[in-house]
Amino acid sequence: MRRPIEALRRGAERLGDPMTGTTVLAVLMVAGGIAAIAVAYWGVSRSGFIPRQISLALSGSIGGIGLIGLGLGLLEVQVSRRAAAKRARNISLLTERAEVLVRFVDALKRSLARSPIVGEGPRQVGGDEQEGQR
Repeated sequence: MRRPIEALRRGAERLGDPMTGTTVLAVLMVAGGIAAIAVAYWGVSRSGFIPRQISLALSGSIGGIGLIGLGLGLLEVQVSRRAAAKRARNISLLTERAEVLVRFVDALKRSLARSPIVGEGPRQVGGDEQEGQR
């Protein structure tokens, strides 16, 4: 019995997300537009009176196409907003990681500057042994 309640709770939380709510609205608008066109077609096909057919065809098709256009436009706006938000998050994450890397390189430079090995120049390993073998 708990599973349906938990599923409803998760669904309600998802509907709280602005993207989900407007996506549902956009899909309903597109479906309504398709339904308006279908109803207009059904009305035209059942009517034998030409002026009525013209009015049904025009009102249903214009209204349906308008709803479909609005729904698809709303969906496009939401998708572009989500992509922009994701891009902004990625840029922020990249900036944070770059700052960490810069701090690490600065700390490494300071550490190497204090090291006694850095100030001596290049070391020759085994230089005395090579001179003795000649």
